Amino acid sequence: MVLVTGGARGITAECAIEFGRITKASMMLIGRSKKDGEIEKTLERFRQESLTCKYFRCDVGDAD
Repeated sequence: MVLVTGGARGITAECAIEFGRITKASMMLIGRSKKDGEIEKTLERFRQESLTCKYFRCDVGDAD
């Protein structure tokens, strides 16, 4: 299992997908954003590649 912070969008998402393709590692993406269309699109790309990936909303600056 690989933990990727801020990995649901942009260049970090591209790197996470490519890393997953190469290693077949399961991914856990965490970020501050609520799931939106862009994040759902990233998760769908993982599914299309038959890669395991979950997204969790997390803000380490917010104790709740």
